[in-house]
Amino acid sequence: MQLGLKERAKLNEKIVSVINDAASGWGVECIRYEIMDVTPPPRVLTAMKMQVEAERKKRAQILEAEGEKESHIKRAEGNKQSAILTAEGEKESQILATQGVYLLTEVLVIGEFSIPGYYEAFWKELDGVKQIWKNRKELK
Repeated sequence: MQLGLKERAKLNEKIVSVINDAASGWGVECIRYEIMDVTPPPRVLTAMKMQVEAERKKRAQILEAEGEKESHIKRAEGNKQSAILTAEGEKESQILATQGVYLLTEVLVIGEFSIPGYYEAFWKELDGVKQIWKNRKELK
């Protein structure tokens, strides 16, 4: 059917040639013939409808697959970003914990408890380090 629609001009020329061959003895000449309307048989129409439906289903499946692919990519990117942020948080907590240990070592070695306000600052810093480690353990 599609071949017939695509090559309508060729069909028209061939029909003109056949008509002219048949009518040449009568003195009649066909100048132009044009196929205006094509009504295919019901089986051909059914086959065409099935083909169109198959194309629609194919496009729908492709779009669904592309959507799933994009969803998986976005989810993986989110997981990656989450892992990065978690690692950065752990790194920061380790840095703070190390600073707290350093402060404790400094206080114990130097014995600077005699400086006003230093004793309170030490214990406040130590409480902060304890809280960081506690939060870190709760996350795991």
